[in-house]
Amino acid sequence: MLHFQTPYQLLFNSKPSYDYFRAFGCLCYISTLKQGRTKFDPRAQPCVFLGYPTAKKAYKVYNLVTKKIHFSRDMVFHEHYFPFQHESVLPNHIFLPTKAFDHSFSYDTTPVFESSTSDLTSQHPLLSPSSSPLSSSPTNIFSQPAPHSISPTIPLPPCKSTRISTPPSYLKDFVCSSSRASHFSSSHWCNLVQFSASSPDQQQHILHLDHLHEPSSYKEAAISPHWVKAMPAELDALKANQTWTEVDLPPGKKAISSKWVYKVKLKVDGSLKRYKAQLVIRGNTQKEGIDYTETFFPVVKMTTIKTIIALVASRQWSLFQLDVNNAFLHGDSHEEVYMKMPEGIPNPSNKVCRLQKSLYGLKQASRQWHAKLVDFLKLQGYTQSKNDYSLFLKSSDTDVTIVAMYVDDILLTGSNLADIQALK
Repeated sequence: MLHFQTPYQLLFNSKPSYDYFRAFGCLCYISTLKQGRTKFDPRAQPCVFLGYPTAKKAYKVYNLVTKKIHFSRDMVFHEHYFPFQHESVLPNHIFLPTKAFDHSFSYDTTPVFESSTSDLTSQHPLLSPSSSPLSSSPTNIFSQPAPHSISPTIPLPPCKSTRISTPPSYLKDFVCSSSRASHFSSSHWCNLVQFSASSPDQQQHILHLDHLHEPSSYKEAAISPHWVKAMPAELDALKANQTWTEVDLPPGKKAISSKWVYKVKLKVDGSLKRYKAQLVIRGNTQKEGIDYTETFFPVVKMTTIKTIIALVASRQWSLFQLDVNNAFLHGDSHEEVYMKMPEGIPNPSNKVCRLQKSLYGLKQASRQWHAKLVDFLKLQGYTQSKNDYSLFLKSSDTDVTIVAMYVDDILLTGSNLADIQALK
């Protein structure tokens, strides 16, 4: 009646697929879960294939590590190796019989039966004659793996499509992985292999950049005349700002060290602008409650910035963005902070610097700058908003001026240009 056909063929008019059939008892690997797995833990565990569960489209396996039954569809099978092929022994170490992996994974399991060395050598195909004798511990069975004894399965080469692929139309305005991009990358002067192939201007620029060096210590910078001139200029600016006073270190106090940071400033065309030396205090050695108390300071909310921009667009106001130079150096130091004398300053009397102003590197430098600017704006007649503490308003019957602060960046707008110019 069925004409040598299965019921599946009669119902679906196609032969059933047997690709999911696997050899019973073969070695397989199951992926471990990410939860509770560290980067040093294995990504897979060895298992033995047991069959197919009912009412589930998955494989039923026995985990050799956890001694538990698992159901999973994400499996890698090695049907040429059977861990339980010999009843007298369960191998201590299970080695991958394929070259798809760069290294061997080994997992310890408990042997089922004890046996002599000769029995194991004759019964298990992975044991070599040069294996070490079986020790007193029953778990020491294999000495060296022999993955070469199992012929690996040679994977078929992947099929490549011969269809000509074209980039999407929305990428026509961008430089992608095309002939244009490869031509650009090969012709760009930064990617030239030979120095002689570049133009004279480019050669001069490369030589100039090659001679510019940023020292990493004071001893290295002290031998260069450019940095020797830059450091006194920084010290003169700090002295003019009355950043510190030289005092004797009080008993029970500890002075914080400092360091010089050197940076070469370049112009837009790549030419030298200036050599900048900046004194930075080592704020990582500060102690909470002794050298500082609070470090938090508010910044303007993004909703406030969007509202200001919408108001400027509707009222046709002018919008200005200000960046305060050396903003952190203007904050007043309210804590009692002592700093060791910077390198390069003679100090025969072993004086220390008591900070009157903030320095770059202090944990509370940004908070002190914010407090200094808030006090200045309040003296100018601005009112601090209660909804956004970085928003300040100065209003009259006809005009309004708005100031928004984000650390050392200031957003300034309003209808009174006179107040704006006076604040700038």
